[in-house]
Amino acid sequence: STLETVFSKVGAVKKCSISKKKSKSGTLLSMGFGFVEYKKPEHAQKAIRQLQHCVVDEHQLEVKLSERAIKSVVTSARKKQQARKQVSSKILVRNVPFQATVKEIRELFSTFGELKTVRLPKKISGTGPHRGFGFVDFITKQDAKKAFTALRSDEH
Repeated sequence: STLETVFSKVGAVKKCSISKKKSKSGTLLSMGFGFVEYKKPEHAQKAIRQLQHCVVDEHQLEVKLSERAIKSVVTSARKKQQARKQVSSKILVRNVPFQATVKEIRELFSTFGELKTVRLPKKISGTGPHRGFGFVDFITKQDAKKAFTALRSDEH
């Protein structure tokens, strides 16, 4: 297709499709958008830079990353995280509210097992507020896994 010819100038195209729907008379009509999948992700970035607003078949293109592509990368990263075996008794805790204290974090995590240490790194050499993340080190890997599994989600 013309679209594939234009996009292959940037890199090797894996798949190219134009979304279509049937009209009342049964003919296929373009829905005005399509998908180009490259063999290498960096070519998609290059296409955004080089082909933005180019004209194909009398239509000016708006080139952007597909939401589907972004979601599948995030989902597969999350799956990898879930599948990973708990190899350490220490867990990283992100998005800790700046007003939270070591004592409060300790109270939250101690419900899952005995703790070795709780650390909230500070911004400037030990003074001022913490940096919004911390480390909770349990005595056993099993307790760390229990806490990680119970508390991991997009809301915490």
